[in-house]
Amino acid sequence: VDLVRSHSAVEVMRFPNKEHGFMVEVVKSLAEDDPLMPALPAGYSRMDVLAYNLWLPTTTRDGRDACVMVQVSRVDVGVPIPSWAVKPIGKRVAPGIVSSFRECASYALPGNGHPRFTEKRREDRDGLYAELDEIQRIGRDRLPALVGGQRITPVVLPPDRIVDLPGICKSWGTGTGTGGSSDSLVGGKAR
Repeated sequence: VDLVRSHSAVEVMRFPNKEHGFMVEVVKSLAEDDPLMPALPAGYSRMDVLAYNLWLPTTTRDGRDACVMVQVSRVDVGVPIPSWAVKPIGKRVAPGIVSSFRECASYALPGNGHPRFTEKRREDRDGLYAELDEIQRIGRDRLPALVGGQRITPVVLPPDRIVDLPGICKSWGTGTGTGGSSDSLVGGKAR
């Protein structure tokens, strides 16, 4: 039984930091008056999303490239949810979200054979994959120095001073044009 049926269309802004080797994504809902905002399906409420994803290159214990993602997000499903229901709903929904992230991340790994990402990586129309590979190399070499030479893990993270969101750190791109990218995702397709 669906408790809440909600719909969202989001814009994804990416800010690579080549000084330290990481990337920040800002994912936010499109405004209601945005021309790309699709009509709300019958029986659905509009979901408002604001998420910050910090992508930190690292390596596995055996030296393979890997990545740690730290996410802070706020989601408003568009209808009131009683406080007593938040925890049970979270316990039911969170595992699926984490599983989906892991599955999608595995698709994007070089050489995994998933046709969609293998083709996108090969084409690399916008240079995104080349830029991500560069950030991976930089982060793999530079981020450990910020944590006493340790490998970046979910419990060993660099100091938050490397992320200057209010000023969009001087070494970052602007979110558009050179050094950054911005995609609007509507119905799963990038614009």
